[in-house]
Amino acid sequence: MENLLKGLLVVGGEIKMTSVKETASVEVSGRFTIERGNFKQEFSYWARTYEKFGVLAKVDDYEYETQSTMLGDLPIDNLDRLIQSLNDSGLSTLAKGLGFSQEDIATAMYIHIQNHKYFKAVYGKKVVLWDLLSAKEQEEETLAHVLNNYDTCGDWLKRQCGVVGVDEEGNTIPNYIPTKDELREKFLSLGTN
Repeated sequence: MENLLKGLLVVGGEIKMTSVKETASVEVSGRFTIERGNFKQEFSYWARTYEKFGVLAKVDDYEYETQSTMLGDLPIDNLDRLIQSLNDSGLSTLAKGLGFSQEDIATAMYIHIQNHKYFKAVYGKKVVLWDLLSAKEQEEETLAHVLNNYDTCGDWLKRQCGVVGVDEEGNTIPNYIPTKDELREKFLSLGTN
């Protein structure tokens, strides 16, 4: 109780600020084209990115919009209507070849972002976009980051590493926080150098 009272006596004085951590997000935008054979689409996009781990950056949010669609030299005003017309005419194989999946568009956009001059100016020339890594590479990077920063890393991220805790009766322990040794064992089991 005496320590509490002494602490309360020193509430006055000058205000001091200490920076604990700094982060930033970078917004980038641009245009890119995707081609397959003589079919081509141009897209514009906007994306917000942030630093994930060291030289890894991640896309937090994005939007894209089709700017133009070309079939050879012929501009296409309404791709959906063209596809429907081809299907109605019995040309479904041709119709299936038109357009790109959301995954194709996102991957092309991620490649464009990784090479974006302002993105590189902020994060450095060696930056790798998290979204372009395979699931295995993402798992390896997460485990490496948690192992290298175990004492300062949050429990939430430790739980995301896929180590399941089991009690004496064989029941899964909810919200289990793996030890550093368990994480190291998992990392080595991935065959990572």
